[in-house]
Amino acid sequence: HGEKGNAASLAESHSNDAADVLRSMEERYVRTNRPDVQPDTISYATVLHSYANVGNAKAAQRILDHMETLSQSSEWKGRVEPNTICFNSTLHALSKSKENDAPHRAEALLQRMERLAASNPELGIRPDRISYSAVIATWARSNAGDGAERAEELLQRNWSEYEEGKNDHVKPDIITHNTVLDAWAKQSARRRGRAALEAAQRADSLVAEMERGGTIRPCTISYNILIDAWSKSGCKGSAEKAESILRRMPEPDEISWNNVLAAYANTGRDDGLVSALRLLKEMEENDD
Repeated sequence: HGEKGNAASLAESHSNDAADVLRSMEERYVRTNRPDVQPDTISYATVLHSYANVGNAKAAQRILDHMETLSQSSEWKGRVEPNTICFNSTLHALSKSKENDAPHRAEALLQRMERLAASNPELGIRPDRISYSAVIATWARSNAGDGAERAEELLQRNWSEYEEGKNDHVKPDIITHNTVLDAWAKQSARRRGRAALEAAQRADSLVAEMERGGTIRPCTISYNILIDAWSKSGCKGSAEKAESILRRMPEPDEISWNNVLAAYANTGRDDGLVSALRLLKEMEENDD
């Protein structure tokens, strides 16, 4: 933890240093009016990206807002223009942020991109798959009680945008689907009773939809997340359900087997222990 903390502090320090250099360039240009020292879109985008990588969403948003303000000025217009990459970097920062309001800010920023795409298409700012994935990840990683619901709603909206031909650049991928699955798995572990069961069932429904749809097929990671969702739900029959998923997996791996073992061990029942031993023996036989 110490090494990680030091590395994070160092990265944050480098981001602040880069921001200081950018500020100095801007101030020098204002003083001298020399075009050769005037920062451009790449200058601001580089610092924004640096803040995004360390999850400093407030600093990233400040730079994005400042870029928009500059772009309205005749002196800076054409020199500094925020683009989709800048917006996506800010969304990435929000997805890594631990702030409670990060999901709402991310969704507001996505809506801002959508409004700009509709009102000023010549700017070339338009949400793409990365934009949606970042907002979905922000909800999925949050501690919000409705984080999984909001993540899945955005995924469905994402698909609608693509399938209705409104935006060809937003087709979701397997990573986005797995992010939503993971959100439901976390909710199944946090919730109790019927709420935990419903969270596991929502994850189950999403995988079933992926299996039926054929466009995005579940992968081993998808199934492992689903097994984990049932395993940690603590619901009656959850271990048996986890094993049934294992049995229908095309390519189960060690994690798949271990998650089912944990599901049986967590039941606290004698027959659960028997089932765990049976699976352990089967694993050893498969290794041979």
